[in-house]
Amino acid sequence: MSKCLGPLTLLCFGFLLGGCQWGKSFSTLAEYHAPKSSLRLVIRSRGHIEPGHDVSVLSGGTVEISWRASGKTKKVELTFPKGRGHKLYYFDPTGKARSARWGGPHSMKTLTHILSRAGATTSHINELKEVKAAINGAMVGPKGTLYRGQTKRLRVVRVEAGYNTLPSCR
Repeated sequence: MSKCLGPLTLLCFGFLLGGCQWGKSFSTLAEYHAPKSSLRLVIRSRGHIEPGHDVSVLSGGTVEISWRASGKTKKVELTFPKGRGHKLYYFDPTGKARSARWGGPHSMKTLTHILSRAGATTSHINELKEVKAAINGAMVGPKGTLYRGQTKRLRVVRVEAGYNTLPSCR
């Protein structure tokens, strides 16, 4: 019986190594407040960091941005699908599903367009730049996430970011 169990164990171990990466998977929950714009930002992201890398290119998540206007809380939710590169999805003020480009110069244009169409204040450009940096950082993993002391304009409400170093099968 031990002769049969040995090769079977090796075969199973080979499948495990072939289909799984020994990189790290991560999850992040980050919450920020932009005082001048009165924006509250909640970012939830998950992803996989390849062996030997510090940040992820295989991640996704959601960003909820809310604010008070005319005594009511308004919000926009952005969805960054895992592995979809420079694209995000959201619902416009009429409820229609939309997609937009994200990355490089498109990020700031997209962010201000979505927020202004939804009725949020977008006049505090430097604050919105940090909102964009907070989103980009949290989406690539704990090393990119903004913590207390790493932002000038946003107040860090909380950050819960961690790694799982078990094999991550994609």
